Amino acid sequence: MARILVTGANGYIGAQVVRYLTEHTPHEILAVDFQNTRISPRATFISEDILASCHDDKLYDKLGRPDALI
Repeated sequence: MARILVTGANGYIGAQVVRYLTEHTPHEILAVDFQNTRISPRATFISEDILASCHDDKLYDKLGRPDALI
């Protein structure tokens, strides 16, 4: 089973991608955004500003060490 990270997961498209993946795949879904108002509770929410953190050597670890990125 893969870990899939979805960025912008609270946006209109991102929230739909997260919902689809949690309902139709066996993978662990990691959802990253600034806030969580419409992200599926089946996903693991990560509150992170990935643009501000882009030079952080630990960002990959903070984001759950995903196998794929959407």
